[in-house]
Formats: sequence, structure tokens, C-alpha cells
Amino acid sequence: MDKHKPSKRIFLGIIIILVGLAILLNTLGILDENLLKTYWPLLLVFFGFYSLLDRSTRNSLGIIAILLGIFYQLKTLGWFFTGVNIWELLWPTLIIVIGLWFVFPKTKQSFNLNTLNNTVIFSGANIINTSQDFRGGEVTAIFGGIDIDLRNSIILTDEPVVIDAFTAFGGITFKVPDDWRVEMKGLPLLGGWDNKRSPNKVLSPSAKVVTIKCFIICGGIEIK
Repeated sequence: MDKHKPSKRIFLGIIIILVGLAILLNTLGILDENLLKTYWPLLLVFFGFYSLLDRSTRNSLGIIAILLGIFYQLKTLGWFFTGVNIWELLWPTLIIVIGLWFVFPKTKQSFNLNTLNNTVIFSGANIINTSQDFRGGEVTAIFGGIDIDLRNSIILTDEPVVIDAFTAFGGITFKVPDDWRVEMKGLPLLGGWDNKRSPNKVLSPSAKVVTIKCFIICGGIEIK
């Protein structure tokens, strides 16, 4: 992996940790409860901009997240709809967003980067990687789905190539060349992985090896 390029997963992880700390401090009575109740919609705005900055996600849902975040933020600040219970608005809004997720097609993009660094949140993506020196990477899907097509990629190293895959309430699909050996390991929690490649395929002892390290929470990872 490119050591000079910051990982989007690390950046996302830091945000999740900060949110968790805020909730913990609020539970302990250290952080003002009204602060969380007032500014939680900014999380939607953040994820919206995060989605727009990530080329592998759908811009339409990023814009929707930003608009919803702004709407709910103005509502919590009491600028309008002051007589409406915000939680009564949240559930129908969530149903509408899920519907839009099915309506808008996944983006289909082609890259020749040597490492994967793709994240989707409440969205989907279809990535075609054509690297001629593939070296692994990271893939994250949270409340969304991502398809990674590696069938035109080439591995030059004789060492196993490692892909870190994390999904929560979502799914990841890898399409790999027939002459690659795929090894899967990790921790599935209320989820699992499925290797749908032909079990009768006899691979050469010198076949390139891809190790997929999975962490799955209420989701699935599939190999084709």
C-alpha cells in the first residue's frame, strides 16, 4: 500500500471513535446532553461531503445526505418546523433514502491503482481495477454495497497480497482471475463470507495468492 497516502478507513475510524467518546462522556454526565441533541445532524453533513470527496461512491446520495443534514440541523436549532417532533420525521426520511439507494444505479469506474482504498457509506460502487502490479488494499462498506472487479489485474510479487475488508450492514463482492488462489480469514459477527469459485479448479503451485482479511458485522463478503 502507498504509505504516503492517508487511509480513508483510518479517517472514518477516527470520526467513529470521536462520536463514541461523545456519547460516553454524555452518559457519564461530563458532556452537555443538549450539545449532542442539537448538533447530531452535522454527522449527516460530514458523511455527505465524505461521499462527495470519494470518487468511488455515488455523488447523488452524498448530496442527499448533505441536504438532510442541513434540514435537520436547522430544525434542531429551531429555525423552522418547531412544532414537529424530529423523530417522527426521521423514520419516513430513512425509508425514502433507502428507496433512493435502490433507484440510483451504482457508479461504475475503472482504476489502474496498485492498491485498493475504497469506502462506501449508505451508497454503492462498482470498481474495476486494472492494475498491472496489484498489491492489495482496503475496502469498507457500511450500510451499502461495493463490487470490486480484479479480473484484469496482475500480481507481480510472489508474496501473498492482502486485502482488508470490513462491512457492517452491507456487502462486498470480489471478482478475481481464475488463476489466483484466494484465502479468506477473519471474524464474522451475524454475517459471513462465501467463495463461489469452482471447487474443482486445480491451481498451479506457483499461483498468485490473495488473502482477504474479513471483519463482518451483519453483512456478507462474496468471492466470484
